[in-house]
Amino acid sequence: MRVNSHSMEPDPRPSHGVVSSAISVLAKAPLRGLAKTRLEPLLGTAGCARFQAACLHDVTRKAARVAPGASTLAISPWPAGNQFARLLPDRLLVRPQADGDLGLRIGAALSSALSRHEHVLVLGSDSPDLPPARLTQAIELLSEGSEVVIGPAFDGGYYLIGVTRGALDRLGGRLTALWHDLPWSTDGICAAQVERARSLGLRTVLLDPWWDVDQPVDYERLATRLKGEPLDQDSAVGAFVQKRSHSWLDRFDPDPDRWPTGE
Repeated sequence: MRVNSHSMEPDPRPSHGVVSSAISVLAKAPLRGLAKTRLEPLLGTAGCARFQAACLHDVTRKAARVAPGASTLAISPWPAGNQFARLLPDRLLVRPQADGDLGLRIGAALSSALSRHEHVLVLGSDSPDLPPARLTQAIELLSEGSEVVIGPAFDGGYYLIGVTRGALDRLGGRLTALWHDLPWSTDGICAAQVERARSLGLRTVLLDPWWDVDQPVDYERLATRLKGEPLDQDSAVGAFVQKRSHSWLDRFDPDPDRWPTGE
C-alpha cells in the first residue's frame, strides 16, 4: 500500500510487537538535473538519472530484505517520486519527504517510524554497495542497548543513523534536539552528529566507515571495487557500472513523462 498525491493511505504494518525494527530510505527521485548532478561531467544528465534509479533499486531491495514489511521510501519531489516508486521491484510504503533541511527530514522519518517500531534506521541512496550485513549489525546494536547508531562516511558525512524509541522517550519526544543547528552539507557533519548525540546523554556507537558516491572520483572508486566483486545479477548498480544488461534497469527510462501512473 502506498500514499498518493491525493490522500495518505493507512500504514498496513503492525503497530506493536510483530516487527520491532524498521528502515526508512531517504532519496531524491531519479530526475534529470536533480539527482547525482555532481556526476554529470562523467555520466551526463540521463546517465545520472539512470544511476540514481539503479541506486534506489539496490538500496530499497536491501532494506526490504533486512526489514521485510517494515521498509519505507521517503522520496522527493512529490508526486514524481511516488510515480517512480511504482517501478521498483520491492513493494514499499512510499511517502513524500518532510520539508526543511536534511536534519528535519531525517527527524521526521525517524519520528514517524518510531511511533510503530522499537528501532529505526534511516539511510540514503549515496552508498549503493553498502553490505546488507551493515544494516543487520546496526539493528543488533540498537536491540542490545545502544540508543543511537551512526555509520560514518569517508567524506565526513554519514550513511546511516539508527535511533531507538527509548532515545525518543529520553528526549521527551523531541528528536529535533539531535539535529538543531548542525553543519549540514559539510565534512564535519558526522563528528558533529556524534558529539550532539553523546552530549544529550544517548548511548551512541559507530559502525565502520563506508563510501558515498557523490563525485566522479567516488564513482571511479566504486567501479574499481566492483571489479573485484562476484557479479550480482540482481544489482542494478553493478550492471550500470559494469555496462552489462539488467532486466529492470534496461527498462528504466530517464524521462518521467514515460513513467507509469497507475498500478
